[in-house]
Amino acid sequence: MTWIHEDDTPGATRHAGHLLARLADGTIPTYRVGQLLAERGFADSWDHDGGWWQGPEPGRPDEQPAHLVPACECGWRGPDIPYDVHGGEVPRRGESPMRDGAGRTALDTWRDHAASALTATGPETHRQALAHLAATLAELADERPRAALTLVRQLRELAALAEPLAVAGALAHRITWDTIGADLGQSRQAVHGRYKRPSADLTDRVHRLTGDTVDALLKSTRTPGTPPPATSTWQDEIRHLLITTPQKDQEQDPAGTPSQ
Repeated sequence: MTWIHEDDTPGATRHAGHLLARLADGTIPTYRVGQLLAERGFADSWDHDGGWWQGPEPGRPDEQPAHLVPACECGWRGPDIPYDVHGGEVPRRGESPMRDGAGRTALDTWRDHAASALTATGPETHRQALAHLAATLAELADERPRAALTLVRQLRELAALAEPLAVAGALAHRITWDTIGADLGQSRQAVHGRYKRPSADLTDRVHRLTGDTVDALLKSTRTPGTPPPATSTWQDEIRHLLITTPQKDQEQDPAGTPSQ
């Protein structure tokens, strides 16, 4: 069974999903196709307990999996989802049971991945928040220009702080460097080079947010099912950014003219 994302965005065909399953010993069953090993798919049944393994009969496991694993053609793997053969919704009187609770969770997880990889437009709530911020900045620029300048500086620093986390998240979703560059309004070479040979400033920002190096952050995105390091210090960094005052004002004379 293959999941297809309803999106005609270029590259959408890289994001066809399927369901794998992991046995209690931690392995994903495979079968041989010529000289290659293929992973067995799994289908969680909706009308009875458990599910069934896909692929040829020889070597097919005779046990139900311990976990379901959503996967994508792009190479992404989702987290292991505990599998209960008796799980699912309790049917209403006269209706068939809906036992594929874990299967639907896996499908929803893959859909979130595909949407994240294919959709560049932010949610409506985020766009509204940005519109409100822009209106606030325009108001400040007219009434309190120095406050507006401070806010511009903070926004610039905030964007620089958030970028490595967004890049790591994109790589974890198997978004290409070409797309990352395009979304940032830069070339692939410029963005990839910045993270391949990070500056001292970028290295410091990543260490403050993750406690690790830029290389370690990027390597973590290549491990299936392992999200980038969580940024437990994010709120502290934002608080520090917002309360940090700009450079000391120039000394002014009583008339308000900067002293020479």
